[in-house]
Amino acid sequence: MGRAPLILILFLATFIAFFIAFTAQASDVSYSDNLKKYYFGGEYVYFFTKIKPEEGEVKAFDGKYYKIRTSLDDSGIYVEIKLSSGREVFHPTPKDEYVFENGTLLKFYLPESDGVEYVLVRIFGYIPEVEKRIENVTAVVVYVGSEIVAEKKLTVVNKGEFYQDIKDLQKSKCAKKFENALAELLSLYYEGKYLEANRRIMDIESKIRECEIKSELGKLKENITTLKSELISVKKNLSIIEFKLEVYRNNLQNFEALNLKLQNLSLMYEEVDNSLERARDLIYEGKLIEAKQEVKNAKSKIEELKDGVSELLLSVEKSKGFNISFTTPAVMAAAIVAAAASGVIAARFYYKRKEKW
Repeated sequence: MGRAPLILILFLATFIAFFIAFTAQASDVSYSDNLKKYYFGGEYVYFFTKIKPEEGEVKAFDGKYYKIRTSLDDSGIYVEIKLSSGREVFHPTPKDEYVFENGTLLKFYLPESDGVEYVLVRIFGYIPEVEKRIENVTAVVVYVGSEIVAEKKLTVVNKGEFYQDIKDLQKSKCAKKFENALAELLSLYYEGKYLEANRRIMDIESKIRECEIKSELGKLKENITTLKSELISVKKNLSIIEFKLEVYRNNLQNFEALNLKLQNLSLMYEEVDNSLERARDLIYEGKLIEAKQEVKNAKSKIEELKDGVSELLLSVEKSKGFNISFTTPAVMAAAIVAAAASGVIAARFYYKRKEKW
């Protein structure tokens, strides 16, 4: 066997032995049996945790820095350490770091000795208020050196937020589909079965959200289709204006100004059309919020565009020095042909894009 594989095997064996020893050490932790499944903000709680090093590893807990923290409000930490010699050590002492901020923190150093039989940590304080319907708060976490040897979290229920979450689900547009499930959920809440209710509500929330997204997606696609249809009408009118300006440019005193307005409106048309295409792409990417904003912006621009086209059409017809009527049969026929051709091109483009749905 090569030297490198042998070193690797020895390293792995050492690591596994250390891991097993530390796991046994860390798993030899007990808590007082007065802890409940859940609490409410403001409740007073007192408990202890007893930590024993693995048999034969009594020296693992001395000659180390200890850090003990709790997130309980108005809390306190009291530590009793039983040494193998039978002597007992108590903390906090005046030399320890004992901080009351966002809970309580106790830090101290345990000098080298003949070993530690157990560490007993007593915690008392009040359960903090939580913002969500259910949250876990750190009741205690114990570090010996850099390792966590004990950690306990308590489940805290916010009844008001819990009830509001259920009511919000009942207001959903999809709530009718889940009426029975929501009724059962409310019953669990009134029965005080908050943990079971929380599991159920997460499942219902997911299903209702999925239903809302499908509904929202359908409405968004429908809005895009409607706006695309409006754009086809706008394109027809732009083509009519373009035709009139080209045919009668010599009879219009302000041709350049009118033509410039036409070009600006044509650019706006392209921008709106591109915006709707971006909205479609965003939908495929699952970015519904961004897609909704694109559609909202496009809808506002289309209204502005339609007003601008109507105003320009009226300006062309009322232009001074205009000597030939737009209403003559030949002119109207040519305009209709141009508009129809434009409409066919736009429609082809539109329905080709529509296939993406």
